[in-house]
Amino acid sequence: MSMSRSSFLPALLLFICSLLCASCATSSSTDSRVETHLQAGTALLDRKDFDASLTEFDKALALDRKNPAALYDSILALCESGKFDLALQRADNGFKEHPNYLEFLQIKARILYYQKNYREALDCYARSLALNPADGQTHLAYLKALSTYIDTLPADDADRTVYLALLEKEALQLSKTADYAGEAYYYLAKYHPDEISYQIFLYQADKEKWKELNGITDDEQSQTTGPDPAAVKDTAAGQ
Repeated sequence: MSMSRSSFLPALLLFICSLLCASCATSSSTDSRVETHLQAGTALLDRKDFDASLTEFDKALALDRKNPAALYDSILALCESGKFDLALQRADNGFKEHPNYLEFLQIKARILYYQKNYREALDCYARSLALNPADGQTHLAYLKALSTYIDTLPADDADRTVYLALLEKEALQLSKTADYAGEAYYYLAKYHPDEISYQIFLYQADKEKWKELNGITDDEQSQTTGPDPAAVKDTAAGQ
């Protein structure tokens, strides 16, 4: 039995459409199952059932290996389980596969920081900020990591001078942003205790951080009005 060209084309189009529909249905079904495992994993993570949550995230990855949310959540579960080496491996792989997903760089930095690999953590934060300079939270994490690393270095260590300069540059830049000025001036005042202007700016931006830095209790706070702004002029006149 022969088929004419005119009857063959509609049949071919119908066949292609059926394949596309089947493909879409399969994709939709897979997406739905991935989402189910992600939701289950998140719920278990919230309940601190870390091994069970990791199982759910891995099931999601088995269905969609390149799903960044599933991979990132699996790293969280690994960290909570104390499996840092595997978490670091997945963070590296995640950033290679999803270079625009900076969360992989940032969580790698947090893991390295937790492991006290401060230099490597700082490198990760710096790479992330180079790609997204507007990320205020990563700026804060970078400042904290800089401060922690600086505090481990002897006073006469040449690296301390280098990293203090980095911290000051970073903090001065961040101090221009109202939401982060308190944190920025906290670190500036911490490492420049004789610079009264930093104390004043910190007090104006965040009184609680000023009290924390100076070890002032609530009772003591009621007896002081903070640093004297006039001292800035006195300091400048004496220089």
